[in-house]
Amino acid sequence: MTKLTTPKAILIGFALIALSIASIPYSDLIVPKVYADDYDVIQRILYCIDGSSIQIDSNGNGSLTTYCDS
Repeated sequence: MTKLTTPKAILIGFALIALSIASIPYSDLIVPKVYADDYDVIQRILYCIDGSSIQIDSNGNGSLTTYCDS
């Protein structure tokens, strides 16, 4: 195995940076965008922002419960 010299390391580093920049337009094909679809929860949090609390279910089903004091 050949030794990695400083110029080779710099060249490989720049090549990896160029590859990552060039692959930005194709990143949506690998990792799709995710959008929030439960606006009701967000509206309830914003409605009672002063006295609100959030409870996240730890059972793994992803439920989110909000409590409002007003």
